[in-house]
Amino acid sequence: SLPEDLEKDIIRLYELGIRLSLICQIISRVKGLDISYQKVAACLRRNGIDTKRYIPQKNIHIRQKIWNLYNDFHLSIDDISVITQKSHQAVRKLLRDYKNTNEITD
Repeated sequence: SLPEDLEKDIIRLYELGIRLSLICQIISRVKGLDISYQKVAACLRRNGIDTKRYIPQKNIHIRQKIWNLYNDFHLSIDDISVITQKSHQAVRKLLRDYKNTNEITD
């Protein structure tokens, strides 16, 4: 079993639509922990989450994912670019769009 805060982070990352293998990389970079794909999958199953479901990657989801990786997990634009397979310029634009959209609606 994993610590509760780590399980919550894994669930949040998965709900953002991030693949299990990339969750392992994020946990390694952010927390400095080496966690296996199998442990991530077991954590999700233990919390009642079906790991085979499809999460659509619409623009709004991608913006939210990038913002959460940047703001909540404090990943660099370089790291986010690798994880999301978007260019640095695209990541910066999506962060700017997310911030502008939320300032208008908040």
